[in-house]
Amino acid sequence: RTAFVKAARTAGLLVTGRKST
Repeated sequence: RTAFVKAARTAGLLVTGRKST
């Protein structure tokens, strides 16, 4: 579960960063 959450959070951060940029 931790790995999944970590991956989901990383993906979310990437998406957020892309949207912000």
